[in-house]
Amino acid sequence: MKIYEYLAAGKPVVSRDLPKVRHMVVGETDAHDLLALYSRPEEFVVQLRAAFASNNPDRVQRRQNFARRRQWCDRVDVLAREIAGVLGAGPLRHELDERLFQRLENPVP
Repeated sequence: MKIYEYLAAGKPVVSRDLPKVRHMVVGETDAHDLLALYSRPEEFVVQLRAAFASNNPDRVQRRQNFARRRQWCDRVDVLAREIAGVLGAGPLRHELDERLFQRLENPVP
C-alpha cells in the first residue's frame, strides 16, 4: 500500500475510511492521529487542511517510526511464523525454520 511509503517519508496522509486502512491503526495507541480518514467527499478537504495544519517535526518522526515498524521484511516474518505454526513439526517446518534463521542472521537492510 502506498500509505506506508507516504508515512515512511513523513508525509501527512488523508485516505478514504476503508476497512483495510482503518485496520492499519487498530490497536495502535500512538497512531490514531497519523492518518486522517474521511467517509464523505465533502470531508476530504476538511481532513486535508487539518492534516497539514497539524503537521510538525514530531508528527513527521512518528509517521516515519510507524512505517519503519511495518517494513515488508517484518511482515513476511510474521506471516512465516504463522505458517510455521500451522505446519507443526515435519520437513516443511524444518525448511521454513532454516530460512527464518538465515533471515535473522542476515537481515535485509
